[in-house]
Amino acid sequence: MIRVLVALVGALVVWFSTLGPPMYAAILGKTLAYYSLDEASGANATDASGGGRTLTQNNTVGTGAGASAGTGTSRDFTQSSLTYLQRTDSTFSRTGDFAVSACVNAESIVNNNTGSGAAIASYMSGDQAGDWWVSVGHDGWVQFGHFVTNGDNATGRRTTGPAKVGTSAWRHVVAMKAGSTFTVHVQNVSESLTETATNTGWSNIGFNIGRHYTDQSYHFDGLIDEQLVTSDDLTADEITFLYNGGNCRSWADIQNEGGAASPQRLLLLGVG
Repeated sequence: MIRVLVALVGALVVWFSTLGPPMYAAILGKTLAYYSLDEASGANATDASGGGRTLTQNNTVGTGAGASAGTGTSRDFTQSSLTYLQRTDSTFSRTGDFAVSACVNAESIVNNNTGSGAAIASYMSGDQAGDWWVSVGHDGWVQFGHFVTNGDNATGRRTTGPAKVGTSAWRHVVAMKAGSTFTVHVQNVSESLTETATNTGWSNIGFNIGRHYTDQSYHFDGLIDEQLVTSDDLTADEITFLYNGGNCRSWADIQNEGGAASPQRLLLLGVG
């Protein structure tokens, strides 16, 4: 009987180990900041990851519907009113591997800057290594700008084809640096990119959601939700997980997938 019980416990332990740790726990470990963007109109944006990197709202950033059921609300950015969320924090300067993920629903794109678009998110410190932006162009392309060195980078802007982000529809966008490889994923598809120079003359405005320069055409017009910045690149499975079939994972989803074992699993082991 004792041997049977030992064998049974051993089998349960092996079975339990196959359930965890969850494969997406790594996202928690490499999260630099996460903004659920569920706050009321005119409120600052809280870092849901607990990192304390609160963003100050400017010019009354509104609210809108969330990217999917269960993700609360989003923040509504208005290009003509120059609305944005901002923080002066050099932690967002990324010279190593990193990724930026967000769900966006543009309300207008026609007035976005023709060369560099209107930013979903950015870190800009005046043409310095580690500066970056992720933006949407006037005809719907997505651009990932990154300064590997100080000053102009000849191939620092990487741009998709047109019509990747339209109006009145949610799109999941990921921009990522992994070693010397730069990728942009839209709706869980890795896009072909055209390389052009970053150019110089960018301002020192720190980390922003909703813009990457002070002029109006660089300000995003529409909804942004579930904004993630990581301190490492993401795997293909992690990008698929965040995409979630177009429903955009919330911070609670990431915590549940990457956190402790569920009570049901513990009960099966006779714990609790």
